[in-house]
Amino acid sequence: MANYPDEVLSNCITEIFEYFYEEGFGGVEQSDFTRLQEEAGMADELVFSAGEIVYAMPQLPKVTSVPLNGSAVLVGFKDAPDGEEVLFDFDPRAERATKLDYELAAVSGLLTGALNILWQKDFNLEGAKEWSDEKVGKFVLTIAKSAGMTKADATLEDAIRFLEKEFPLATDKLTAEFGGGLQHHLRDFSHHPSLVGLACSILSQFTCKGYGTDTAGRFVAFDLPAAAFDPDCPLVGRNVPEKIAFGTLFWAMHLVSDMAGSSSNPGKGTGIPGVVLSLLKELSSLPVFQDMQIAYKGEDIRIQQWISKLFNGTAFKTEDGKPIRFDLRTEVGLLDQALSQVPAVVANEVIVRCLYMLSRLKAELERCEVSKVSGLQKLKASHFMPYNSRVLTRMVTVSSTSFVLVNLATAAARAGIECEGNKVVFAQKLFLRINYVGVGRLAFALHADWGYMAEEMSEAWTERARRRQDIFDGFHFYSLDRETTRIAFSLKLAAINYDCGNEKNEVRKGQKRSWARAWQDSVADGLGIDADGYFLSEEDAYGALETVSRRRGGKVRALLVAQELVEFRPYSQMGDEEKKEYKGLKESGSWVKHEFPRRQDAVDLDAIRSLEKRCGTRFRELSGTLP
Repeated sequence: MANYPDEVLSNCITEIFEYFYEEGFGGVEQSDFTRLQEEAGMADELVFSAGEIVYAMPQLPKVTSVPLNGSAVLVGFKDAPDGEEVLFDFDPRAERATKLDYELAAVSGLLTGALNILWQKDFNLEGAKEWSDEKVGKFVLTIAKSAGMTKADATLEDAIRFLEKEFPLATDKLTAEFGGGLQHHLRDFSHHPSLVGLACSILSQFTCKGYGTDTAGRFVAFDLPAAAFDPDCPLVGRNVPEKIAFGTLFWAMHLVSDMAGSSSNPGKGTGIPGVVLSLLKELSSLPVFQDMQIAYKGEDIRIQQWISKLFNGTAFKTEDGKPIRFDLRTEVGLLDQALSQVPAVVANEVIVRCLYMLSRLKAELERCEVSKVSGLQKLKASHFMPYNSRVLTRMVTVSSTSFVLVNLATAAARAGIECEGNKVVFAQKLFLRINYVGVGRLAFALHADWGYMAEEMSEAWTERARRRQDIFDGFHFYSLDRETTRIAFSLKLAAINYDCGNEKNEVRKGQKRSWARAWQDSVADGLGIDADGYFLSEEDAYGALETVSRRRGGKVRALLVAQELVEFRPYSQMGDEEKKEYKGLKESGSWVKHEFPRRQDAVDLDAIRSLEKRCGTRFRELSGTLP
């Protein structure tokens, strides 16, 4: 039995216990079960099978939102002396990764990421072309011999001539219409090694037309000339079986003859576009792509022009200026280079899964207390096989991440050494050495692990909120009580009186005193008191503040009074109606900084300055002055 927390088991079975402990589980009749099932309100979860009540849980145990197959079988015995016995069997594959699992996965990624340097080939168009020329040439010779070429010591030229003669293609008669020898393999869709190419080849047999694009890249169809229907050597089938054969078998064999160049220039001449370039050319003929442009050497050109440049070799050149045709041979070479990225990724995957299986097999042996070979039958393979496991999903994510990071680090280091300070060269060499298969595997790993990550982030956020709440609950919040409120208002009045005493202009002094009387009446109305006798004298207010500060927690209350004084702005408008007589009135000096700190010992000047700074910052934030 898996050791899951008590609360997990409780969440799964408490509701069943409430209804079935009293009745007993084992040996109940179907009618009893149906009644209990309805009473429990669990018609979808409970199943009655072979005298047992099965609690079907497709998401078992309830420690994850990611589905796991499983069920819990409740087995009970009414006649048992100590009451009912309940057995549960949970799938432990929902457990979470341990620190050791993370470490093993990271080491696997680091190791295979480092070994990737020895296995991976750099992307290089020239190298891909040279490698593929030889491989494709051998392939064409092999196909020609298997098709019946018997000439001894046959060359590639002989193989191409043989295949061209034995397997002609009807749309070759439209070479001029599709742009001549240099472009017709690209513009004629029947020369594309793709599903579209196959479809066009078959269609041309039934419609007697060739399908492709004109010089502007628009889709066109040309009628086959009379030469395609020569009775001595027909290129169009005379019946349905012949049309299918010419459109499929002859099409495939003819593409083999064309992929290695022409018979006049074997291995070097114009080949056929690869799968990728064929797809680009076919898509570019659609109306939606007709006006699409692409940046090329500092200017914008139509995508159809760019595709043509790729095929005829003007888009890419070798270091000595020779053109590199982006045809099928180049794509095959690039595919070989891309496949060189696979071994390290596969090795990382195998190592991680083996490590997981060994660690879980050890745990399963301990769980089942296996000490002899005969005890191996008690093991459950699903508990340690390397698939469908939360831990394994996380280990693959960690190993893939470390693999990609090591690959990026080594690629950047090599590019930095070779670029000689040229940033463009650095970027080119870096991107040509990235293991894109590993990046893709990491993307799939993150997608598979996202559900678990989201759950863990949610739990972490909940725990953080709980801890913050615990801290929040421990706070003591202070506010002005009646005593400190009276002190604060009394000191505010002292500040106004101080300012009025410093006012030299008699008119403004009268206006300020008028505002002070109105302010006192407003305070009295707000507190519901009589203004006479409420406000303390300045000396009494200082004494009362010092008395408060000497009590337990009094320093904070004294600071609250000081904060009220810092925030106090006399001569502001009171009420809904603005009064002109108060407009433009300002304080003469700063009582709270110059007078208040020296008249009492509860709050010093440093505290006043700190409060002013903090209050100013918060005011600007709340008012929107600081975004």
